[in-house]
Formats: sequence, structure tokens, C-alpha cells
Amino acid sequence: MGNDELAYRFSEEIYATKNDIKRALNTNLIEPIWDRVIKYRSAYEITLGFCDVYKKPFTLVFLPSIKKLIDDIESIVERFVEEHHNLTANSIENISFFNDILKHDLRLVAKSENIIVNDVALENIINNTNNNPDYAILERYTELYKNIVSSVFEDVDESDLLSFIETLYGEEKANLYRQKEITAYSQKVLINREFVAAPTKRIPEMMESGLAFINDKNNATIVSLAAISFLFNYIKPFENYNDLMAGSTIRALIKARFGFEASLLPITSFLLEANDTLSQALKESSRGNNDFTYYLIEFCKALQSCCQYSLDKIVQVSSKEAQKAYFDKDNVAPSTEDVTHKQIENSSVTPIKEKKERRVDPVVSSKPVVNTSSYEDLDEKALKRAAQDLLESDPNLRPNQAKFYVRHCKLGKYYTIQQFKKFTGCVYETARTSMDNLARRGYYRREQIKNKFVYTPISKE
Repeated sequence: MGNDELAYRFSEEIYATKNDIKRALNTNLIEPIWDRVIKYRSAYEITLGFCDVYKKPFTLVFLPSIKKLIDDIESIVERFVEEHHNLTANSIENISFFNDILKHDLRLVAKSENIIVNDVALENIINNTNNNPDYAILERYTELYKNIVSSVFEDVDESDLLSFIETLYGEEKANLYRQKEITAYSQKVLINREFVAAPTKRIPEMMESGLAFINDKNNATIVSLAAISFLFNYIKPFENYNDLMAGSTIRALIKARFGFEASLLPITSFLLEANDTLSQALKESSRGNNDFTYYLIEFCKALQSCCQYSLDKIVQVSSKEAQKAYFDKDNVAPSTEDVTHKQIENSSVTPIKEKKERRVDPVVSSKPVVNTSSYEDLDEKALKRAAQDLLESDPNLRPNQAKFYVRHCKLGKYYTIQQFKKFTGCVYETARTSMDNLARRGYYRREQIKNKFVYTPISKE
């Protein structure tokens, strides 16, 4: 096998480290092969907006296989959002789902803090009836979890981070970032020096560029989420609770990008479970070429496991729903979001920011007659006029919904929530409710194909 073929194999089929290649080929004489691997990857290399302690930027090798991985992980997150949104059971089942997810997080948080806890104690913590001072950090983490789920985020800034860390400490903090140095022998040597944490004087600058990167909506959301985990582990910006802060910050950003349901995912626990592999990937990513790709891959594996676990929980709840629906067919259940929010409200936790969820009017009034074929072959100016006409004939539509529809109304075609999200630049939750509103208003017919919903235009002629 030629070096070029090996370069493809060790990049696209498996994103190998230098040591991986040595083990795979059972030889240490791989320099020519490694040089070809680096050359192959360089054609796909992207410079990222955050740097190491020496101010050298990290890079991402955006191979076709990496793009597919990112798309696959985004799809499974969207699948969880969709499946959770479709839960129609009564409040007992929905609260049970919420509690099970939160318990999973709390068990791993307890383990990371060397706390022994049982299910009864976890129930007390979630229901605010715990009296054991040994569980204080678990209580504070639960409060932070519920705060984030109950709040609205456009992005994540330092004021949010300060609120998170103060909640975990249970007191106000004079300084957001760490003031003491963290050192190790590997940080003192002159050759092959490895930092276990960023020097304190570099933290503010590194966090400023890091936050700017993760909030940039031009970046793939999965890359931004992975960057949070990476930076919080690489920099270790806080005196304590860096792992919990990473999980909580990811929870806030994933809510901003994917909506309410995604914020329920037990992200922290799966990052803690993957700590060893993530730590090894962090070391690999912070060596040589500063290749963030190694860390991204391991983060995606952890997030995929997190989503799959949560989807399995939904299946368990759904089986209970089916039994309940069979014996109580006349039961009318509240939406899953209302149920979970009701439980959070009962916990007497004050949200970080005022909740301003926008709901679509479920009442379908008379639907306007629209000739979809009349929109075909129109120029951009005419399409804008058509969208305005549509708004004037149907005031229950939003401007973005009208703009999207007049450009996506060819009969026989199928459109997705992701297309609306990309077209408007909105978050997934807004895209979903917008497409559902268009379907309720009679513009599209919603159909389920495998694990996702698609929308096909309905003839108005």
C-alpha cells in the first residue's frame, strides 16, 4: 500500500495519531508515512479562533469524514429534540423522565466529588427536601441545572459564567477566574513541556477569544460545544468545578442553538464518564500542530452516547404512555415542555434570565387560498413582494415563515426543519415551531420518514 493510500486510510477511515500508525503497522519507521498524512490533512486544515498558552492557534482538519461526523451528531441531537417534543403522556411520566435524566447527571457529579449517594437522597435533592449538608454541591448543581433549563440564552458571556460559578459555590465570587497557579513537573521541564493549566495571567485573554469563538454562529454548533469542553479542560479557568462548569456552559449554548428540549440532556455525566479519553485527546490536540480534531472526535462520541441514552429513556417513557393511552383514551395531556417547566417552577428556583418562550397559536382558522405555482420562476424582488402579500392575507404567519414558504413551495418536494433553520439563521426550536405552524395553517403536510419529519407543500388551487 502506497504512502498516499495510507495517508487517506489514517485520516479518513480512522483519524490516527502518530503512535496509532506505529501500532497499526508494527514499526517505528513511519516518518515518510507521517509526513504524507500531515500533507494530506493540511489541504483540509482550518485555523480556529482560540490559541494555546504560547498564542499559537488551534486548527481543525475539516475532512469529509469529519463533516459527516458533525452532521451525524447534530442529527441525533435534533432527533432527541423531536422525540422529546412528541411526548404526549401525562405529567407523571414526563416528570419521571426529567428526574431520571437529572439523576444520571447527579450520580456522576457525586462520584467526581467522592460523595456516596443513593436514589432516595437523589429524590430529596431534586425535590428540595434534602437535609444532609454532605450533599450541598449536589443541591447547588441541581439548582444550576434547573436555572439553565428555565432561562433564555442568545449566547454565553462572562456574566453567565459568573452566575453559574456563584451558584455552584453558593456565594458571591470576587473573581470569576482562577487566581492561583496550577503547576506540575511536566510544566517545569524545558523540553516537551506540557501545561496542565493555563498561567493565570493568560486566562482572561484566552477566555475572551474562546467565548468569541463559541458564540460565533458561523461555526458548526457541535464544534462550538466541543470547544467549550476543550477550553475549560485546557485552561482550567476556575478555582474549582471546571468539569461542572463545562457541562453547564454546554447546556446553556445547546439550548440557545437547539431549543428547550436539548438543554435536558445529561451532558455533564457523559463528559465525566469520558474523562480519561477526553484527557488523552486533549494532550494529543495540544501537541505539535495543535490539532483540535482529536478532541472533537472524542467529544462527539460522548455526546452521541448522551443522546442515545436519553432516547432510550424516551422509549421507556413512551411504552408507559402507550399503556396509559390504551386504558385512558380520553385523557388530555399537557405538553412535555409545560410539564417539565411546571416541575422546575415547583422547585422555587429563580431563573437566571426572564423566560420569554414564543408559542404558536394552536387554533387553525380559515386558511387563505394560495396558488403555489405562481411563485415559481420569480426573481428575488418579486419573491419579497409575494411574501408580503402572503403576510397581508394571513396575519397568523411570521415574516420568516412567509419568506421561506414562497421559496420552498414546489409541489412534490419535501422540506426539512434544518432547511428552515439554515435559511433564516434561527435556532432549531424556532425552526421547528415555524414549520409546524406552516403545516397547521395548511401550507405543508407534515410526514414522518424514518426518524425525522419532512414537510411537503399542499396544492391550493
